[in-house]
Amino acid sequence: MEQPEEEFDMEVISSQQPIWTVKIRRRDYCKPSRSPGQGSSQGTNTERLSQVRPDLISGVSRGVLRSMLDRLQAHRLPVLSSREAEEVLQRSQVLQDQVSCLVDMVHRKGDTACSIMLALLEELDPHLHGELRL
Repeated sequence: MEQPEEEFDMEVISSQQPIWTVKIRRRDYCKPSRSPGQGSSQGTNTERLSQVRPDLISGVSRGVLRSMLDRLQAHRLPVLSSREAEEVLQRSQVLQDQVSCLVDMVHRKGDTACSIMLALLEELDPHLHGELRL
């Protein structure tokens, strides 16, 4: 795309009915102007999540984790089932272990799931999102 808008909605239509809608942000699909290795916004969302994994694990609060689990289940493209969200919480009582479990679970689900998680992080904890340079 040349000169893309900051964000736009993309819709998949079947039988003249929308069956899927997603908000696309410029930074999610435009090639960055920086050279490789400068910041974590390089590559796919899966790569971005992998790059910030250690800082994300140490930086997410319990409130953000719980909100993230709820929102990942309630998203129009659900990333987690209720069983998976419960598994994250029951894995350990240690917050960092729970966040690690969630990040790994979402990472295994691919680029779209990672994109959704990163977008939710921006909404739920813009400060951490900024610190991670996402």
